[in-house]
Amino acid sequence: METEIGRVVEARDGRARIEVSRSSMCAHCSATKNGASASCVPAFGARRIIEVADPLGVSVNQCVRIELSGGELVWASLLAYIVPLTTFFAGAIVGLYGSESFRGDLWGGIGAVAGLAVGFTVSRWLGRFFGKQGKLTPTITAIVPSEDVKRPKK
Repeated sequence: METEIGRVVEARDGRARIEVSRSSMCAHCSATKNGASASCVPAFGARRIIEVADPLGVSVNQCVRIELSGGELVWASLLAYIVPLTTFFAGAIVGLYGSESFRGDLWGGIGAVAGLAVGFTVSRWLGRFFGKQGKLTPTITAIVPSEDVKRPKK
């Protein structure tokens, strides 16, 4: 289970935006905007804003613990990495073997790039779709004392 502690910057209608310190996990998904990172909004410096489900009804400036279950973390990772990778190879194969011309390698490259673009689009769409259903979305699990919040190094 992935757990973060952060400060509420906005709360409305069962959802909240939480400011948290960047973790080592950010380096792995900050380059893409799909899957789990679809709920992450870049902020300045060493902080980031995450939109989460709010079953507790928190208010602004409260410190909270947010969690994403292990199963959801695995599914989000699959969505973020496996879908684009699969469509990348599928596009390359279709481009390479689907072309009758002598420039099969060129068409294979074009197919790979097109497949990757399709994969990122599908992954992003599925991330939003599951997010609207409340799946693959971090959830506030507790209100914590403010001294438990990590302060970023300046």
